[in-house]
Amino acid sequence: KFSSLKPFIDGDINPRGGLAAHAQGLARRLVALFPALRKAARRGSGALLQPRRYDSAKARESLEKSLRELGTDYVDLFLLHEPTLQGVVNSDVLEFLVTAKSQGKIRAYGVAGLTQDVIDIGRAIPELTPVIQIPNDAITRNIEKLPDAASHAVITYSPFSSALNLIAAQLNIAPYTFRHWFNAGR
Repeated sequence: KFSSLKPFIDGDINPRGGLAAHAQGLARRLVALFPALRKAARRGSGALLQPRRYDSAKARESLEKSLRELGTDYVDLFLLHEPTLQGVVNSDVLEFLVTAKSQGKIRAYGVAGLTQDVIDIGRAIPELTPVIQIPNDAITRNIEKLPDAASHAVITYSPFSSALNLIAAQLNIAPYTFRHWFNAGR
């Protein structure tokens, strides 16, 4: 069950490469083995080049699909995922969200994404960010970067994102600690 960690335990992973290099190699092998993953990776990489545009038609379609699939007439929280300021600044999506809320289809709305993008949107269009969701962990402390956290309901995700890489790097430097932690899990 811990076979993917075996190279670390046996000391076969170069401390300079560490967990990130091992994970990248594993991801490359998986993409090469499974054509569907390769296709998804290509599709996803193209999406990264184009900022996502948000408009009322796409938001309405997404909301209606969610309501239908959930078998309900409202959702508690409707978030725009990974928007950029460029993608929402001249959009009619805020008007749609306000209308959907007044109709009782959504109880709250906001944005979820990278911290700086969420901050930029909050400064330019504060009405779009009553609820925000950002990555936050013990190392990066993104929640402390929010200029006005008290004016938003804040949800965080990725509690181990950067912390895990730093812990893994430390464990590469101290193999005894890694073996001790690994054996504790057995």
